[in-house]
Amino acid sequence: MRAWRAANPEMAGAGTTAGEAFKLGGRIFGGLLGEAHR
Repeated sequence: MRAWRAANPEMAGAGTTAGEAFKLGGRIFGGLLGEAHR
């Protein structure tokens, strides 16, 4: 995760806490998985 932040400092979420990052990740991946299973 640190390497990703260093490589993408301008990305939204670069300064989020772990909890926020997991919530955001869950939303992103949950949405992708939800679309794939329709």
